[in-house]
Amino acid sequence: MLLTGEAGIGKSRLLEALRERIVGRPYGLVRYQCSPHHRNVSMYPVVRQISSSLGLRSGEPPTAQIERLEALIARSGLGGRGVASYLASLLSISTEGHFQDLGVVPSEAKEQTIAALIELFAGLTREAPVFAVLEDAHWIDPTSLDFFSGIVERVPGLRALLIVTSRPEFTNPWVGQGHVTGLALNRFGRRHAAAMIDRITGGKEIPAEVQSAIISKTDGVPLFVEELTKAVLESGQLREQSQCFMLAAPLTALAIPSTLQDSLMARLDRLGSIREIAQIGAAIGREFSYRLLEAISPITGTALKEALHKLVESELVFSRAAIGDTIYVFKHALVQDAAHNSLLRSRRQRIHADIARSIVERFADSSESAPAVIAHHYTEAGLSEPAAHYWLTAAELALSRSALAEATQHTGAGLTAARQIEDEQVRRPLELALLVARANSLLPFQETVAALTSAKSLLDAGVGSDLQRFSVLHGLCASSYFAGKMEDAFALARQIVEFADRQSTRHSSWSPIGFSGRPRS
Repeated sequence: MLLTGEAGIGKSRLLEALRERIVGRPYGLVRYQCSPHHRNVSMYPVVRQISSSLGLRSGEPPTAQIERLEALIARSGLGGRGVASYLASLLSISTEGHFQDLGVVPSEAKEQTIAALIELFAGLTREAPVFAVLEDAHWIDPTSLDFFSGIVERVPGLRALLIVTSRPEFTNPWVGQGHVTGLALNRFGRRHAAAMIDRITGGKEIPAEVQSAIISKTDGVPLFVEELTKAVLESGQLREQSQCFMLAAPLTALAIPSTLQDSLMARLDRLGSIREIAQIGAAIGREFSYRLLEAISPITGTALKEALHKLVESELVFSRAAIGDTIYVFKHALVQDAAHNSLLRSRRQRIHADIARSIVERFADSSESAPAVIAHHYTEAGLSEPAAHYWLTAAELALSRSALAEATQHTGAGLTAARQIEDEQVRRPLELALLVARANSLLPFQETVAALTSAKSLLDAGVGSDLQRFSVLHGLCASSYFAGKMEDAFALARQIVEFADRQSTRHSSWSPIGFSGRPRS
């Protein structure tokens, strides 16, 4: 089922209502949540789902993690050499002393990993029917999209219902398949908006002019109807009586917020001192853990727990238990956006810097497995040098998994950050490494050549290593050869041979792609 609709239209609420309808029936719930800050992190929703189901914790011994992973694999009926190794690599679990290196190239490892994940999903459906949800697919990363295409293909033969939610801008690749149903959610009419207001007020009537203003301003968007009604009830404009609400003062044009953003800001403002906790959580992401929040919060312990309790009571944030932690989730991405955007730029940058440093210093596992997350926070903090370093690390990790589209995005962000570094001694080596990684991500031909040409300019200026020079020259030579520019290819081949001679090193594993004799015209 493809469930589409604009932000705030009620996609997630509809899924929750469905879950409430099937309570008491045996089924397994598998939930994948995409994120705007992780749209270029390879397999982000899949890794989060498996990590959560296994109860993986930062700092936990790899042996314990591998044991739980192998138990999951065995329960799903999977077998064969390498399954545990592929999945452990995906989850960034150290396999030293547990599995032998399979010696496969990244592209093959990627295919084998996706195949193993599909079989893992299929195995779950043999235990009980599976209700699987992929939320916010408009933020999905390219590799996860490949995985879910495999799942959609297999679903007709499985005891499973997969519901994919997305905003209308998502180009859905599964439309038109016989077992795929699409459902577009539309805005409320006046009658439904009035019914929703009535439920929020507990059946008590509100003045007709207030109801009319709410319906008019919300334009049929359910989230806006809900939030604006709550904002008005909390504003002090209405006085509650036994059967109804009455105006406490004459209604003015400014009494009711005009936009969803204004409505959410009004509710956040009324949170008082705990508003800052909501803002810090929003900087972390749509979901944030208590442990990470506590590491950067100005308040800790009982005071922080009380603030979070009040935040949950406001229904702007929900909580769920996790092994050794508590996870908090903003009710909607628009609520997170409102809290984040309410921060002054200087304060927002300091918070993002604190988040990045805390992940690096206190959560080593996250630091190694999600460098793109750290890079994002350093970028938001305006710290170009560490941002460029972590974008490079993220690109190299993506390349090692053959996640080429993600690697391209990471190198682009890294180059933008690197070019803001004033110190040439720092900037140029970073720029060179990012350009080489960009060329290796198999971009469209013209962009590959552009990246290699820029890299060669830096090498000619004395930046870089012998291995980088060899790699760039070989790439340019091959590019010229396949473009039919034989004079250029032959000249570059000569440079490679001369370079090898100067280094007194012969690379027996490499041959200059068949050049012999004079170049052809």
